[in-house]
Amino acid sequence: MKASDAVTVTTSIPPIPLSESNRSVVTMDTREQPLLYNNVTDYMRQDTSLNLQSRAANGVQADLSILRYDV
Repeated sequence: MKASDAVTVTTSIPPIPLSESNRSVVTMDTREQPLLYNNVTDYMRQDTSLNLQSRAANGVQADLSILRYDV
């Protein structure tokens, strides 16, 4: 992912501040291994808790589902 690229996330759930969330959040830095991934979609496919369904080529449009695991 280039510095000029952006990922837009939309949801029907109202946002809350991270400090009020009881969920863990992981930041994925695509700059760590830039040569391994052509786009952010390929990078996110490496996370088994995410389900990505591409609707256009080269990661232009994809549907993302976050899988829930009870711990």
